[in-house]
Amino acid sequence: IAIGVTHPVTGQLLSLHPMAQRFLRGLPAELVQSLNQRCTWMLCRRPAISCDLDHTKPYAQGGETSVDNVAPLCRRHHRVKTEGDWKVEQTSPGHLRYTDPHGRKYEVTPPRLTDPVDDPDPPPF
Repeated sequence: IAIGVTHPVTGQLLSLHPMAQRFLRGLPAELVQSLNQRCTWMLCRRPAISCDLDHTKPYAQGGETSVDNVAPLCRRHHRVKTEGDWKVEQTSPGHLRYTDPHGRKYEVTPPRLTDPVDDPDPPPF
């Protein structure tokens, strides 16, 4: 069981107690998928539901299986991250900083879940 704390206005996840297991399952996995919605690699559009849930800091190196350390990556980008010379840091759930082999940094943030919806019938002026 995990207890999450969310922001009262935006609904963004602020903290979640870590899970003591190798793979994120159940509600925490759904939370990561819902928060990010897509692969967290730059400009990738693959839906999070069809992605691997990747440890930002590898499990083998002491990375926790928690919302703070797991993000969706499609299989292709999971391999690029794991086998390439990319560095990844998750500054908060869903907020990632990728550093490419040349030292360039890329910030990735989750889409806002509270974006306003256009009024289909705007008032006349």
